[in-house]
Order: sequence, then C-alpha cells, then structure tokens
Amino acid sequence: MIYSLLISCLLVILYVGVTIWRHKQLPESISSLVYNLPKPWQWVWIVWMWAVTFTMAPAFIEAMPDNFRFLAFLTIACLLFVGAMPLVKNERNTLHNILGIAAGVFSQVCVAIMYLDWIAFWGFFLFLAGSSYIQPEGWMGRTVDGKNVLLSELCCFITVIGAILIILL
Repeated sequence: MIYSLLISCLLVILYVGVTIWRHKQLPESISSLVYNLPKPWQWVWIVWMWAVTFTMAPAFIEAMPDNFRFLAFLTIACLLFVGAMPLVKNERNTLHNILGIAAGVFSQVCVAIMYLDWIAFWGFFLFLAGSSYIQPEGWMGRTVDGKNVLLSELCCFITVIGAILIILL
C-alpha cells in the first residue's frame, strides 16, 4: 500500500511540476490545469485525477480507524466526481466546486482523526496566503497572489499523505 501511495505522490509532483515549469507560473487551482491541455487532450486530466485518487485510496481507507472509514470513502468519492467534471470555468459546473470543497473538508476531518498534529501544517499555508496580502510586492513577488485555491489543495493533499504515512509506517 505504501507503494501505491508513493505512486500517487509521484503523479501529483510530476503533473503539477511539469505544468508549472512549462507555463512559468502557478496555476489558480489543480482543476485549472485542465485548461493547459489542448482541447482534444483534456481527457488526460481526468485520467490523471482518477489515477491519483485510485492509487491513494487503499492506503487512505486502511489508515482510517474502522468506525471512520466512510469519511475516507466520501473524500475519495468527491475527488472522483471532481475528476469527472474538470471544466471548472463553466458556470454550470458549480457541482465541481461544491464537491472539491467537500473533498477538502472531509480530507482534513480524516487527518484530524488519524493524526491531529498534521493539521499544524495549515499554519504554513496561512503564512503563504497572508504574506501575499500583506506584502504583495514583497519577498515572494506576486507568485502566490490569487493562488490560494492551489495552495489549499496542495496543503490538503500533503496533510492527508503525511497522516497516512505516519499511521502505516
């Protein structure tokens, strides 16, 4: 199970990293990465999202206490539905946004149940988000400005992976 979790991490690092490197900027969110692909290739984002979710799922469900495994399942289901509806800029796609928020909330409830200390990682996110508002031209330039959705999505992913690894190792 650890190997499938590491494959999930590798998929996220490769896809997000290559996209940032190619476009020389942070995307607005993970979902906005679909617009970096040519229209006939946007299905690749769906396959990527499902691959990340399915490779993470066994370890995620295993790491949860028996009475709370349904929360891991709800998180996984929300992520799969988010992956099935990638065109986030479409006005009719509010379900994508609602399920994305639900996945984030469920994932952090799971983290709090598995290993509460990982919630402290959100302090780093708040520092990044706050620094973009306090000093928009400061030490970070404007690289983080308007990218708080991406940072919160990555923070959710990192805390879930970290908590799962601590439980399973």
